[in-house]
Amino acid sequence: MQTLREINKKYVQFTLQASIKGGKGLFVPPSPRRISYGDLTNILRQNGLNILETHEDLAFFTTKFESFTEFFDTILTPILPLVPYIPEKRDCDNFANMVMAFTALFMELNTMGKVHCKVYDATTGALVAGHFCNLFVTQDNEVYFYDFNNAGRYAKYEGKDLVMGNWRYTAIDRVVFG
Repeated sequence: MQTLREINKKYVQFTLQASIKGGKGLFVPPSPRRISYGDLTNILRQNGLNILETHEDLAFFTTKFESFTEFFDTILTPILPLVPYIPEKRDCDNFANMVMAFTALFMELNTMGKVHCKVYDATTGALVAGHFCNLFVTQDNEVYFYDFNNAGRYAKYEGKDLVMGNWRYTAIDRVVFG
């Protein structure tokens, strides 16, 4: 009898192979919205993020919020738990890179960025760490944070510190899109 982990592993292998061999992501949204480099900057500013940005592309593609959450539930939730967390070797920055890469591979979208911030305990206010997680921009010009290392939580950014679970994200200072 196969365990759930073995079944998930086979499913992940199948979906990765199908996506790579087929040359088309499995979760490509039906009509992704194209935005420019400048549009992306303006959306971040309109949502209260006046931070250093690195854009590795000139054009960006996004979709509706629900397509992102379906992708999290269908692809990231089964895949990323198979990757062991190893401090300073395979930690938050590496997981944020994986989320960006899988979003590009499976959805053909590049509006999933890697963001650097500080994380504090939401109850005590004690500094937990400097941290990397992801943010994504929707076709409705909304900005959401996604953090696999915090139980795969996501929340809309509304121009102030963001609380997800027991962590408060603040001092957001840079984002990379690509």
